[in-house]
Amino acid sequence: MTKEQAIIKSATVALVYVGFATFTVLNSSGSSPYYGDWVLVALLLTFPVSIISFGITYADKEAYLLISSVQFVMFLITGWLIYIVVYRKKIW
Repeated sequence: MTKEQAIIKSATVALVYVGFATFTVLNSSGSSPYYGDWVLVALLLTFPVSIISFGITYADKEAYLLISSVQFVMFLITGWLIYIVVYRKKIW
């Protein structure tokens, strides 16, 4: 696997995982039209990347820019960690 392929795969996986976490955190307030029983399960599945943003949401439900910024940093960290596992360990 080339370095570019590893970057693309790790960025794709990180984008899907952190994107789902972001969607879940933004819909975790009861006033959201997408709020439901699935939110708790999704928050537990994405716990490592959504815990800080969920805390921000719990404190201030209108802090969308701060939540998005934290999730972007989580995307970068998650993508980097997945890249290390994929490229250096020769997985996939």
